[in-house]
Amino acid sequence: MKNISVKRAGFTMIELMLVMGIISMSTGFSIPLYRQYIIRNDLEIARQNISQGLQRARFLSQVAMNDAGWGFYSQNNGGRATLFMGASYAVRDPNYDEYYAIPETISVEGLTEVAFSKIGGMPDKTGIITLRALNGEERTIAVTVGDEGTVSIPDDWMAICVDPYTDNPRTIHVPDSLWEYYQSRGAEIGTCEQVLQGGEDMEEEQGGDVAEDETGVDEEDISMTEDTVIPEVAYTCTISVLGAALTNGAGGYDMPVTM
Repeated sequence: MKNISVKRAGFTMIELMLVMGIISMSTGFSIPLYRQYIIRNDLEIARQNISQGLQRARFLSQVAMNDAGWGFYSQNNGGRATLFMGASYAVRDPNYDEYYAIPETISVEGLTEVAFSKIGGMPDKTGIITLRALNGEERTIAVTVGDEGTVSIPDDWMAICVDPYTDNPRTIHVPDSLWEYYQSRGAEIGTCEQVLQGGEDMEEEQGGDVAEDETGVDEEDISMTEDTVIPEVAYTCTISVLGAALTNGAGGYDMPVTM
């Protein structure tokens, strides 16, 4: 009887140790990188949420929502900041509080409370909001008032024209998050100068095309007296019956056409 030996594939101890070593090295490199990513992501979340909260507080103040001014309290309180209605966080009406998430790993320093005036939307104080992560990395948000009384809260803003086709068109800058609101009220993207100039150019194009296509008549070739048009040159006129008629109804007056 023959002896049959079966060879089974497997890992040697050396191969297993090499694999474990490679995995350990990869993990050692990736964990610090992932930690840095988490820290920066937390900072960006805090920056965006606080910026949006400040913008919304100012917007609600400008439209006098609930006939009041609004403000924003950015101090990290249990992982959140607070949008409030009232002259200050201390005297606010808590029934109207709105919350914005701030990762608990982020500390907030500097200008932690801002209240905006009703209608005017001016901040009661200006300054720098500093966001600091556990590793010391920082982000800042500045609340400033320009020479013309404009309030600046850095974020993705866009120029729009409010009431563009009225007697009081005005250019304002709003964050992207508020564009839908203004668009529903007839605003258009761009400064009023750009919007209105574009409208004039379009009217000139359309006006020129219509005058040439519909009439093909120069003003010098006709004369008008009250409701009579008298051609100075000969024209060929083609009348097409479209299966309908214009009438003033029973008892109405006739509309003579002389050709």
